[in-house]
Amino acid sequence: MTSNVKFGELRQLLLELGFREAASTEQTAFRHAVSDILFVFRPYRAGDLVADYNLAEVQAMLDARGLMSAEAFDSQFRKTPA
Repeated sequence: MTSNVKFGELRQLLLELGFREAASTEQTAFRHAVSDILFVFRPYRAGDLVADYNLAEVQAMLDARGLMSAEAFDSQFRKTPA
């Protein structure tokens, strides 16, 4: 299953939170040295929708390490109806 969140949106959030990105043809990794978090994703393109399990992992880890509450994460990506 995929979410409604584009990888470019998730990438921007992680960079704003202080993660450093390292990309290759096989994977894209984001590391946050202070909190010792490492996320490794398949090589998404910016417009690709993020898999639900990837989004759930990021939300849980950010909340557990105190970088962003689960509620704030949800509201970051909640789409306002048109």
